[in-house]
Order: sequence, then C-alpha cells, then structure tokens
Amino acid sequence: MFSPLHSWWQKVGDPKRNEADLNGIKWRRLCVDSVFIDPLEDPVLKSYSKCLSAGILTVWRKVLVQRAGIHQTIQESNSLSCFKELWIFWYGEGPDFSGLVESSLTEAEQGSWESGLSYECRTLLFKALHNLIERYRACFYDLKNFS
Repeated sequence: MFSPLHSWWQKVGDPKRNEADLNGIKWRRLCVDSVFIDPLEDPVLKSYSKCLSAGILTVWRKVLVQRAGIHQTIQESNSLSCFKELWIFWYGEGPDFSGLVESSLTEAEQGSWESGLSYECRTLLFKALHNLIERYRACFYDLKNFS
C-alpha cells in the first residue's frame, strides 16, 4: 500500500539508512484579499481540498489581519469566515498547480530549505506532515479493523 506519506518520504530520504536530504524542500504561501462566508466557496479551502486529493503536502491557517481599512477582531477570527492562507510544500520540481489552486489566490511568498525556513514556515511544515501522518494512520486503522 503506497500513500502520500510513503511517496513524500521516498523523495526526501532513504528510509533504510534513516537519512533525509532536506535541501530540495520548497514552499509557497498563497492568500486571498477577501473573506468568504460560505466555506464551500472559499478559494483557500477549495484549493486545500484539491491539493490533499492530489497527494500534495499542504496546510491552511487563519490570519488575523490589521491592514489599512481592515481591522479584524479576535472573535471574527474564531469563525471560518476570516482571512486565510494556504501553504503548499513539495520536494524537487514543483507540481503543476494550475488545476489545484484557485485563480483568486495570489502568491504572497515562496522559498526553499536552501534559502532558509523561518520559524513560522517550519511549524507549518511540521503541521502539514503531522496531518498527513494522522490521515495515513486513521486510514490504516480503518483498514485494519475492516478486515
């Protein structure tokens, strides 16, 4: 059984030697300039779902925005109708994002392991890996109990 977790580890390292080459890890941060009330219409959540379905390591998060003319309170950020960011991680050559990322999302930032990962980026990479492991574990647990 091959999973996104297995394919990610195959690209990053050699599990037999317990080594990993992290220099090929790259990432993009995408955001949208408006708030969507309906989660089914939210471009961040739609893109997140498409990336997960394609086996791409991704994570989204809420962002408290304090820009000119836009002031978001803590209570507003506790709902799904708030500003969000989509972070996408991959190894090596980037996948074709044309069918995965909604056109209303704009690239706010991109980088790689070689250029350095901020604390924020490292924690979101860990969160994305943790979510992937949890999904794989839940899937494996369901299959194990099914038979």
